[in-house]
Amino acid sequence: MVINRLALLGLSAAFLNIASASAHPSHDRSGCMPGMPGDYCIPMPEEKAYEVGQALPEAYGELSQWDRFDLPAPPEGQAYSMIDGDIVLYDKDSKIVLRIAKQLDTSF
Repeated sequence: MVINRLALLGLSAAFLNIASASAHPSHDRSGCMPGMPGDYCIPMPEEKAYEVGQALPEAYGELSQWDRFDLPAPPEGQAYSMIDGDIVLYDKDSKIVLRIAKQLDTSF
């Protein structure tokens, strides 16, 4: 009975060490999303949901309150959209992303 309890305690301790190691993967923060507290790390996405020169993904639409982000009025026939922490300028007719208008600071 004592041996079973010792074995259970040993397994519990091993599990806790594994769980804490995965919650705090490393001190290298270069591939982590900004704003994560302490040693926690959520990896940065491998790629953005858009590319300059490609069509705006259908799930994204026009950012109507562009003035809140200190942006000038978009040129005639163009609009802003917010995607993956960036505000992009796109052509309304073709939906082609023309350029990154502003990269937002997503750290908090």
